[in-house]
Amino acid sequence: MHFILSIPCHRANNHAIRRICQTIVTTGLLIFLSAFAVGNDDIHQQWAEHDPSQTFTPNHEPMSQILGFITDASKAQDKYSYFRLQGAALKYLNDYKGYLERIPVSQLNKNEQLAYWLNLHNLLVIEKFANNLKKAKRINKKRGTPQKAGKWWREKVTNVEGVALSINDIEQNVLVRHWDDPLFLYGLFYGVKGHGFSGTQGFTGASVTSHLEGLAKKFIENDSNIEIDGNEVAISSLLGWNKESVFNDDEQKLLGHIQAYATGNKALQLASVNVIQDKYDFDWKSLAQRPPRQSTANASNVNNSSAPVYRGGS
Repeated sequence: MHFILSIPCHRANNHAIRRICQTIVTTGLLIFLSAFAVGNDDIHQQWAEHDPSQTFTPNHEPMSQILGFITDASKAQDKYSYFRLQGAALKYLNDYKGYLERIPVSQLNKNEQLAYWLNLHNLLVIEKFANNLKKAKRINKKRGTPQKAGKWWREKVTNVEGVALSINDIEQNVLVRHWDDPLFLYGLFYGVKGHGFSGTQGFTGASVTSHLEGLAKKFIENDSNIEIDGNEVAISSLLGWNKESVFNDDEQKLLGHIQAYATGNKALQLASVNVIQDKYDFDWKSLAQRPPRQSTANASNVNNSSAPVYRGGS
């Protein structure tokens, strides 16, 4: 390969020879780039593996502690006080992140893997908010879309089993690639009104499926996410963005998924729906709580005396 790429084509005297020479160089370069792309793509393939006999259960109680610490559940939709994550509380978050990064996730069983990836994804998003309080209201540009990820989602922010990963890597190269069930979409924390996540419980392998099913039902019940108009339905961009990658670009598969988790009157209405509208919608309104007025100038004034104490793994 080294030799092919160093051929001095511009010095060839014969026009035909020069064209052949350039073709060889171009072909060699394409082979090199293809090999690089395949190799780079394959680094995420290790997480297709799982051990169904593995009984190790990672400790995800810290995720519940973090969510409980920042969540105000008194509103119609949960709000998040990221400003509380500083000092001891931020160290707690970082300690849990370090604990997750030391777990050999490819050796876990499938449900434990799913709980792991969802918790890590959500922790990284919350960490971004905690470290960028002034930007917590402008998440749309920082998140972007699965097809065109924003800066926060592109940055390599964690390392799992020797592989540097971004938030978008976890979504697209791990969850989308290795989980056939679309339920994981509802477990993704974005910190905005349009996301499917709610509550203060981290995911666990023992209950991850039922947890996600509950989130799916709640999401689909909300008319802001799934709105029926006669025999047509307008869907959230959370589903629309992932129609091709998660639902194989199959409208009936996507519609069947929505119908499967609809309840009550909405389930009855969806029974007569056979068309998904082409235009999707997503509510980017931030769910971030503003810091108390006295702490606006100096965030260190926030009282974190109730910050959780990490007691995870080594």
